[in-house]
Amino acid sequence: MDGFSAQHEIVDLDRQLPVLFNIYQKCHYMATHWHEYVEIVFQISGGMAAVVQGGFYELSPGDLLIVNENELHRTKSLSGQAPYILIQIPVQYLREIIPSFDTVRFQNYIPARELSAAAPLGDALLRMREAFREKEDGWTLRFLEGLYGMLYLLYKDFSCRMKPDCRQEGGRDLQRMIDLMGWIQSNYQRKLTLMDAADYLCVSKEHFCRIFRKYTGQTFLKYLNCFRAARLYEDLYSSDASLASIMEKNGITNYKVFSRTFREMYGKTPRQARYGMRCEEKNVDS
Repeated sequence: MDGFSAQHEIVDLDRQLPVLFNIYQKCHYMATHWHEYVEIVFQISGGMAAVVQGGFYELSPGDLLIVNENELHRTKSLSGQAPYILIQIPVQYLREIIPSFDTVRFQNYIPARELSAAAPLGDALLRMREAFREKEDGWTLRFLEGLYGMLYLLYKDFSCRMKPDCRQEGGRDLQRMIDLMGWIQSNYQRKLTLMDAADYLCVSKEHFCRIFRKYTGQTFLKYLNCFRAARLYEDLYSSDASLASIMEKNGITNYKVFSRTFREMYGKTPRQARYGMRCEEKNVDS
């Protein structure tokens, strides 16, 4: 999956497990996206910034983040090394083990103090991590024991039930944002204005600004600048073209604004990023 440009994330599952489970050392910038999975992030150390459906969360060690099915979200580590556990659970699997799943909405953010009060939940996460790391005989059974224990406690203590009409209303709003992001992905290389985007959804500029910030936590211009910067980052790695040419290709006309956005996302300038990429390639070849 192309984490920078993709809007809808497709998850490849571990063949031995019904879920995706992994431990990552750092979360690079992920543009706003969604998927038909429930995503669980457990911060081991360091920190991570996350926006889910317009709500901002800053994860510290021991915090848990849950992204429900089709919720727009983006994430980024706040330090050089910020290891975290990532679990992605297919909705169809959850429907099979939780008959009322379509009315369930998990709490997005569970701080460490609440998680420690529910000690068995933290224990279940540790069992899954140990089973996954050690992979001793029967490890999948041990892993599934932890998974079921975690899901039971999340369902019992950290979820609420929604009325079907509320879910449908939210689905309509989400679909509008999905359609808009598809439009941005197809047109970002040309000049786009706030009015263009509002006209695409057939709403007033004021109404557009409200719903866009509600679902993304960003202004339209900030989102567009981040999207373009992410595409340029890919091109720096895959193309030998000049920075000026790559900027023009990605619809970037204001270098000062773009450079500030790029540094916020990647912690370095575009030239520094390209130099680092080339050094990595030389080290791999040598």
